[in-house]
Amino acid sequence: MNRKKLTIAEQISDMHQKGITFHYTEEQDVSRFLKYNNYYFKLKSYGKNYDKYNSTEKKGQY
Repeated sequence: MNRKKLTIAEQISDMHQKGITFHYTEEQDVSRFLKYNNYYFKLKSYGKNYDKYNSTEKKGQY
């Protein structure tokens, strides 16, 4: 599954569409957080704990 990468503004818009609201923070703070904080490598490190598919349409996925 190849999904389009969303810009920060698109991510915030997507959150609104999913019903996420920002009662305790401003959208500018959310935008700043998304710009400077990235958990990709932390999440990716968990992949080492799981086996990847070898022979299906999901080959290479966890």
